[in-house]
Amino acid sequence: MYEKEATLESGAGTNGLHLEELLNAAAHTLNNQRCQEAYLHELRGGLQALSTSLELLARSAQNGATAPATIERATSLAKRALTNPEHSMSELLAQLVDATEEPALVNAADLIEDTQRFLRADAARREIRMTNDGDRALQIRIPRNRLRRLILELLTLAIDDSPRGAEVQLRVSRAAENACVEMHSAVVFSADEAADPALGLRENLIPRKQLILADARHWLPKLGGRLEVARGIGTTGVVQIHCPLSRA
Repeated sequence: MYEKEATLESGAGTNGLHLEELLNAAAHTLNNQRCQEAYLHELRGGLQALSTSLELLARSAQNGATAPATIERATSLAKRALTNPEHSMSELLAQLVDATEEPALVNAADLIEDTQRFLRADAARREIRMTNDGDRALQIRIPRNRLRRLILELLTLAIDDSPRGAEVQLRVSRAAENACVEMHSAVVFSADEAADPALGLRENLIPRKQLILADARHWLPKLGGRLEVARGIGTTGVVQIHCPLSRA
């Protein structure tokens, strides 16, 4: 049974789980499963850079290089190769395990660009064109990876559910005291999916897009934002993520 406080008791003597925690865990798990190939591609890219730099060092040693410039160049490449994968792997780990993070200063357009780059192979396979327009200077204050995951979830929905060769448009604009990240795609959202974030929990099957909306509807308002699905003829594929602007 569902408690009025939106918690589920997991057993005698244990703490309850808030509905928000269940939605987040489910959405995060499905997102990791959907994007596992993209994550592996990122990991291989970092390891390839490290392998290339070590190969250069090995060749320099085998050839008996003594020129200081050659040795310095090989050493510098190796140091950068070691540093970059460490940073990349730390970033990937934080995304995969859904690490707790505080709100931070985020450039919305840059975050969208980074997320689109991450999905470039997925989009290419279906010949999906992704665009990123609007105000590139807007700064928001929000947990970066949480927003990144929401944009990633919406983009993968659009890639998976759009016809081959379709276009997915993302645009950043200012809306009063918020920044608005707006996505236009061929994905159709029903009124029920937009209206009741817990509606699907009473059914046998919860559509992935409904789970994504439900999760966002729980965590965004706590940080001063909100998620909206545009209504009206010709707007069924428009989703808006409103995030608080940075006051800095």
